[in-house]
Amino acid sequence: MIQDGWSAIARIFDKKKSICRKLMVVLVGIIAMMVPLLAIQRHAKRQEACADRVRELGGTVFFHNSWMKMPASLRRLSSAVVPRQVQAVSLVHCDVDDHDLPDLKNLTGLDSLILRGTKVTDKSAPRIGGLGKLKHLDMSLTQVTDESLVSIGRLTRLETLMLTSTSITDSGLDNLTGLRELQFLSVMDTGVTDSGKDRIKATLPKLHVVQ
Repeated sequence: MIQDGWSAIARIFDKKKSICRKLMVVLVGIIAMMVPLLAIQRHAKRQEACADRVRELGGTVFFHNSWMKMPASLRRLSSAVVPRQVQAVSLVHCDVDDHDLPDLKNLTGLDSLILRGTKVTDKSAPRIGGLGKLKHLDMSLTQVTDESLVSIGRLTRLETLMLTSTSITDSGLDNLTGLRELQFLSVMDTGVTDSGKDRIKATLPKLHVVQ
């Protein structure tokens, strides 16, 4: 009889162990799901902070259409899991210099950046050159020179580049010959000559250059 009692106790403990193991598996699964979700939320906060900074500087932020087309209620629900993606930033004629320019690397979906008429110089070029998804870049009426084109030449997805009224020259354009996706380049009111235009056109025959 005592033996039966001990056997019953042993079975109870075995059941508890089994329940504990199952609970541990569930807990580990929950943690595994929460870790990437928390990382996404941290990234979302950094992105929103960057977007807020652009607005403070007088600029405009545009979001991807796929997110904006959602119903408002669905956008609120979705933003808790997947943050909205900034597609474009415009700082046209804003009083922005190299120091003020926000750290845009947190805008991982950014494909268009307009800095026309700002006080940005070559010092900002390395940061801009790190925005690997950029397709459209406007740096017209800024203080950039040929030095900036070294960094811009790393933007291999670039399709449109506006450099009107800047200090670039023919030698600077040589840094852009690796941009195989580039379709439109504006170099009006710059130091670029017909020779420089012809040279880049020879490398990128589909490129339309406005001089």
